Amino acid sequence: MLTLVAPPPAGREVARRDVVFLLDHSGSMGGVKMRSASRACELLLESLTPSDRFAIAAFDDRVTWLGSESTPFVAADEAGIARGTAFLKEVDARGGTEFVPALTGAFGAIAKLGDEGRLPVVVLVTDGQVTNEHQVLALIQREIGRARLFAVGIDTAVNDALRRMSALGRGTAALVEPGAELEQALRSVAREIGEPEVVDLGVEDVSAGVLAGETAPERLPDLFAGRATTVFLRLGRTGAVRVRGRRPDGAAFEQLVEAREVDLPAVGHLWARARVADLEDAYRVSSGSRDDLKRQIVDLSVAHSIVTRFTAMLAVDEAEIANPDGTRRRVVQPVEMPDAWEVEQPTFVSMAPASMASMPVSYGAPVAYDMIASTPPPAPKSSGSALGGLFRKLTRAVTPEQPPRPAVDASRSLEKLVEALRKLAAALRDAVARRRAGAPAEAAPAEAARVETLRSEALDLVRAAGLGKRLPELELFLETECLNAARRLSADDFREADGAFCDTVAREIEPAWLDRIKALGDPGAFWEGTV
Repeated sequence: MLTLVAPPPAGREVARRDVVFLLDHSGSMGGVKMRSASRACELLLESLTPSDRFAIAAFDDRVTWLGSESTPFVAADEAGIARGTAFLKEVDARGGTEFVPALTGAFGAIAKLGDEGRLPVVVLVTDGQVTNEHQVLALIQREIGRARLFAVGIDTAVNDALRRMSALGRGTAALVEPGAELEQALRSVAREIGEPEVVDLGVEDVSAGVLAGETAPERLPDLFAGRATTVFLRLGRTGAVRVRGRRPDGAAFEQLVEAREVDLPAVGHLWARARVADLEDAYRVSSGSRDDLKRQIVDLSVAHSIVTRFTAMLAVDEAEIANPDGTRRRVVQPVEMPDAWEVEQPTFVSMAPASMASMPVSYGAPVAYDMIASTPPPAPKSSGSALGGLFRKLTRAVTPEQPPRPAVDASRSLEKLVEALRKLAAALRDAVARRRAGAPAEAAPAEAARVETLRSEALDLVRAAGLGKRLPELELFLETECLNAARRLSADDFREADGAFCDTVAREIEPAWLDRIKALGDPGAFWEGTV
């Protein structure tokens, strides 16, 4: 295990940068995380110099740019920073999380600039709830180009995929909790989104017998000021290695390091984990036979007890037989939520019909919950009574300036959503049938139907009609089970278990979801709101 720290920075002109900030504002970012993420972008904006340029893209299941996607970059002068800050203050949490369109847009915007001698940087600010890791990592490997990717994960339970994303993007990841510690953590990120202190790192054997092809990571990361980097090697004996690299100004960097042996099995385990990560990266983008890569991954997994895409841990306790008769039973195991996470139950406010059309609608994070049946309070018996007058004053007070909600054909909205879901279920069933028949992977139509449903105008129409109770649960279903089904259908090693899972997802759509949507009924009885 070789730990490398960047040498003191040499005096030089600071490189000019083109920075794209990708700000996650999906439903899971609601509350303090959204405020912390916006504040993080503001702090990083303030670290830019007037010679830099920046762009901001806020994304959920859609991408919204500061300015336009065709000309997104703004000079990081006083006026530009003020414009960016004003944009960030308007961003609210909503919708689902789609990393691929956001990253594709960022890499595309940088590619359009060409090589102007500037340093291209992408900074991703998110709570790190990455579900389609394989697709996201493959995209970075293919499209990163000259850019560097830095990730800021703001949450108490961030998906570790952010570390791999930044490693493949030749950047770094900072995982911080929202709130007070944020500004301190971002100071180091602000330093790192500049130019690295040493690039083109390599390790040469001097007298240690370095085993070829066993260094991990295979591509050594660059060294940034204030952050140590760890490299793992396999040596034939105790000896010396030489670390070589290049300063940004072209000057050579060289250091001779003597190895010493310690009795610490964890070092071997850490090497194996780093090596497996490299092998999985190669497996992900390989266009030829991947059997040898798979065999290496499995062998390392078994030898070092590492969970991989092909292996899992199974513990068998033979000391006690809990079910002597061999019958199966399903046990629901409760799992504690991460700190500061909570499942929010919706709040339903029943109001008089005249004010109902102007109620603000609130949508929380995409969480699953059971439908709540609520009975509206009885209307005041007499409009001239004191109670009736107070009721009218209260309803006017909570929405004093809300414009009337436009009339929407609720029944047609529901019909469109049902049509989209039926199309998705049919695409899944057809793809499963083809895979079972040995035909080539046809997951694209199912994935296209899933995305079309998630971005469907019908969802917006249902929101506008006030039928939003089921939407967070439906969006979560589309982003988890349906997404996983599409991924399994496109996997090379498709199995019967995958087919059973995809069949189950198709059955969940029809009739369960269709019945739920049809049961929404009269929109006047289903308004959501917050006072």
